[in-house]
Amino acid sequence: MKTLCKREGLWFWVAIATLTTIPAWADGELDNGFGTNGLVKINFPNSPQGYLRDAATVNGVIIAAGYRWTNGTDCPKFTNPYPDLFVVKLSSTGAIIGSPNSYPQDVIECPAGLAVDPESGDIFIAGTDAVARFDEKGTLLAKASLTGTCLAPGVLDSQRRYVIPCTNFAGSGLPLFKNPWPVGVSVQALDTTTDSLTVRGFPEFAFPASGSPMGAHLRAESIAQDVLSGDYYVGGYGGWCPSTNPDCFAANVYLVVLRFDGSSGAHDTSYGNGAGAAFTTTQPCGSVVAMTFDDADDLVVACYDRIARFDPAGTLDTTFGQGGLVQVDTGISDARSDSLRRIYVLEIVNGLLRLNVDGTPDASFPSNTALSGDNSGWQAIRFADSSRSSAYLLGGVLPCEGTCTTPATTALIAKVMLASNVAGGGGNGNSDPPSGGGGACTWCELCVMLLIGLWRKLSGNRSMTERFLGVRAATGPSGCDSANDDIR
Repeated sequence: MKTLCKREGLWFWVAIATLTTIPAWADGELDNGFGTNGLVKINFPNSPQGYLRDAATVNGVIIAAGYRWTNGTDCPKFTNPYPDLFVVKLSSTGAIIGSPNSYPQDVIECPAGLAVDPESGDIFIAGTDAVARFDEKGTLLAKASLTGTCLAPGVLDSQRRYVIPCTNFAGSGLPLFKNPWPVGVSVQALDTTTDSLTVRGFPEFAFPASGSPMGAHLRAESIAQDVLSGDYYVGGYGGWCPSTNPDCFAANVYLVVLRFDGSSGAHDTSYGNGAGAAFTTTQPCGSVVAMTFDDADDLVVACYDRIARFDPAGTLDTTFGQGGLVQVDTGISDARSDSLRRIYVLEIVNGLLRLNVDGTPDASFPSNTALSGDNSGWQAIRFADSSRSSAYLLGGVLPCEGTCTTPATTALIAKVMLASNVAGGGGNGNSDPPSGGGGACTWCELCVMLLIGLWRKLSGNRSMTERFLGVRAATGPSGCDSANDDIR
């Protein structure tokens, strides 16, 4: 058996080895241990174009899914409005497992969103009037019809339900756009714990409540759940018009957010700054692309070119940007918040940027040129672990628009390190995945290990009293008892 001194001396070298083997990546840098320099390019089978929309780690395997892009601007006019489902599996290092697969499907026309179940690996695709559930092999497991026109991706909530908001339309249509105008929203939940999909329709309401002097028309485009309260928030763009004149909906497109009770599904008329809704009227926001909660339970809403933040009562947070809004480059596709309440904004072409808590651009976060370009087509950001120390970016192909001349032919998944966020830990459970502890060892913990190892190395095997009083026993040259300095 080695002496106590040799074992204590080992502490020092273990601490040194641990520190020196920790990757010294910079905040915002691609993880070189993932794929090729942090990026995996995946050729779509039998198709030159496609993109990924969601990913989840199931039993240590990353399952990513999306659907092929079909050219056109009006889905029902596509040659085939039922795009194939695309699924790929990857190891934690980004190695493709098996082969990517493309599965024809004829149940969801004009998909509006996709979600991968982090427990089962099943894939949900939401379309205009239905939701379908597929397994990771592309087999259709169940389908459920929805009420209204469902143009928003759904969310897998804390109760293992797939919840999706839909818009109800009425009227003869706007004279300018020849489209029906929205008069109400319904939120529908599907139980995913059984083989079939059973729809539970939350109570439908006309927004705003009857008798309100203001005519508000909302097109539901996004949904998020506050895990702390269980409530659901539906965001979209709306117009504020006299109830007898819906035509002005086209000219008054502002951000509107509604809150639904997580148990009853009832519309919370006390939420927001009027008519039972949180909204902006100073700046148009356009389509809502994402909603998420930060660790102060504030709601962060991303539109195509703006980010808004509302406090828990539904009032714009005036400490954020200008009156609660921040202008960002056009082409936002997703947004997430870390444990320090900073906001990561993913842009289709320009890659990833980060905003400070007050909404100013974070100059310390580098612009990674490997994530930029008109053929990136970034679609979603997903934190890779509970400490939010890294994130997967999912994308692929969009048709060429504007200055784009060379569309990509592959789906993309990148892994970005967010090292400065590791020490944050904690969290309120609203992160994606829900935030927990700080993961493995933080730099502070490793430094403590190093100091303990160094102290024990220098102090030898003296007792605690001897170490503090400076008393030294008879030792050999190494600081250890030479009579015991051997292997027995």
